Amino acid sequence: MPAPNPSVVLTVGEIARRLGVPVHRVEYVIRTRDIHPSVLAGNLRVFTEADLDHIGTELRRTSPGGRAGVPSNPTPEHNSPQPHRLLIGGQEAAAMLSISPRSLWSRMKAGDIPHTRIGSRVLYSVESLTRWVEDRSKGGAL
Repeated sequence: MPAPNPSVVLTVGEIARRLGVPVHRVEYVIRTRDIHPSVLAGNLRVFTEADLDHIGTELRRTSPGGRAGVPSNPTPEHNSPQPHRLLIGGQEAAAMLSISPRSLWSRMKAGDIPHTRIGSRVLYSVESLTRWVEDRSKGGAL
C-alpha cells in the first residue's frame, strides 16, 4: 500500500477531531483493535481514511446505544478538512501532529519543526508540517 498523500495528515488528534470524540477514546480503539498506522514518522502515526472509518465504526459499536458521540452518517464537516488556512497556531499544530504543545515548542526551538514568526506569534504552515511528516515517513505501509 503506498504512503497516503492527504491534504490533512490523519493523526490520532485529527481522527478524534473529525469523529468528535476525545483523543483517549481513539487511542483506546487503536490499541485494543490492533489498528496499525500506515506511516510512521518518528513518534508520529499517520492513518488512512479506511482506518478513520474503522475507528468510527468501532466507537459506535462499543458504546451504549451505538452512538459514542460519533455520527452514524457523518456530516460533511466530519468528512472534509476545515477550509484551507495557510498558518495555524501551536495548539492546532500539536493536535495535527498528535504531540503535546510542549513537545511541539521544544522541537520548534531545536529547529526540527518548520515555523514562521509574525510579530511575537509563532505560527506553523499546514503545508510545511505535512511535508515535514512525509519527509520523515519510513517506508510507507507496515
